[in-house]
Amino acid sequence: MFKRLLFFLSLSLTSLVSYAENLTVTFGIYGSDRLSEIERKFHPLLKSLEDSLTKSTNKSVEIKMIFYNRYEDGINAVARGEVDIARLGAVSYVLAKKQNPGISIIATETFHNKKTFNGVICVNSKSTINSLKDLKGKSFAFANQRSTSGRYMSQQFLYENNIIASSFSKYGYFLKHGEVAMAVAQGRYDAGVFKDEILKNKIISKVLRVIATFPVVTHPWVASENLPGDLKVTIQQSLLNLEDKSVFKGLERDGFALSDNFEYDKVRLAVENNHLFFNDN
Repeated sequence: MFKRLLFFLSLSLTSLVSYAENLTVTFGIYGSDRLSEIERKFHPLLKSLEDSLTKSTNKSVEIKMIFYNRYEDGINAVARGEVDIARLGAVSYVLAKKQNPGISIIATETFHNKKTFNGVICVNSKSTINSLKDLKGKSFAFANQRSTSGRYMSQQFLYENNIIASSFSKYGYFLKHGEVAMAVAQGRYDAGVFKDEILKNKIISKVLRVIATFPVVTHPWVASENLPGDLKVTIQQSLLNLEDKSVFKGLERDGFALSDNFEYDKVRLAVENNHLFFNDN
């Protein structure tokens, strides 16, 4: 009886020690927003993931956010294995994967249960521009030069519709998608491109009119090549099984889905062929 008691006591102590072990997972993210705004948007989701991993691993899990102001810094951090997991834009993933083929997609964010959202090309509601062909000779605003929808996919879309850089009287880049919308709304540019969620702003949506849309694959969450395979699977399952949809409120997303490298082939093509948009020949 005494030996059995010692055995069960030993099991209990082992469980307590295991649970008391700390596991820190570094999460890399970049953006043009202030750090406080990034933290506000991502804290509920990361806290939910942290709790799920704590239960799954039987360890005390802490997710440590590492924020990068520049796209390039975020890409390099993932490629070099400086973070365990990261949230990347589609173009950033393609560029990081090119630097280090060992990184892999854990899951992709969903928007209305789809792995794509729309990029929109808009004009002022009073504009006489009604189609893409009407853009020739007009001014055009793009978002950040590293942006998937605000630069690469939109320029590929325009190129496929016989619009190139020299078609415009002028073109420019803005740091944020919202700034593009404001530039068009205020008449500083004849047209511009940005992600469709900007149109949820009722003031903006009243003064802008959409003339074209194109699909863009959503943000992938990726794993460093140094992340142990079992932990990657555990993180993946935790993301896929998040049930509290309120944690996505600040992100304009509603969950995660499985994905793979091939789903980003169109983005890869847009990056590789981007020079064609600037080529007059």
